[in-house]
Amino acid sequence: PVGLIVGLHFIGLWMATRMPRFPWIAGAMCAVSTLAAFLPATSAGFNPRNAATGFANAVVLWISASY
Repeated sequence: PVGLIVGLHFIGLWMATRMPRFPWIAGAMCAVSTLAAFLPATSAGFNPRNAATGFANAVVLWISASY
């Protein structure tokens, strides 16, 4: 859920600046966070849901910073 909320904040940035990269970031972050929610969660140790969300959102932000 945190990835969805963070992704939706980029819509406000887009509305304030009209920069075309912000809707793309918002959509990508919301998409990868939603897809990661379907991964199994474990109660002890490694949680693939959290790892996939964190890594995928980091990749989205990294790609957005490169152009």
